[in-house]
Amino acid sequence: MKLKTRKFFRFFPLIHNILVLKAKARRNRSMPDYYKASERHFFVQKHGSNILRHLNIELKVEGFENIPSGPCFLTPNHSTYLDPLIIISALW
Repeated sequence: MKLKTRKFFRFFPLIHNILVLKAKARRNRSMPDYYKASERHFFVQKHGSNILRHLNIELKVEGFENIPSGPCFLTPNHSTYLDPLIIISALW
């Protein structure tokens, strides 16, 4: 298979994961009590990790033991659309 063909077929799982996340987010906005918080977190983590995998992004977490077990703010030092997916995938 040629490289262009492989890139083309690798694009479909990425789009599928993005569309599934958008559909769930739309349902959650219209019916906030439909999904439990644990279901939402697991779903976003699973599909977010899939999106990162399809984009060939590997995560290496250093200093995970420094994150407090209680509530805290995590703020990235740069802003991209992938930052929330990266933070969620790294924490779970």
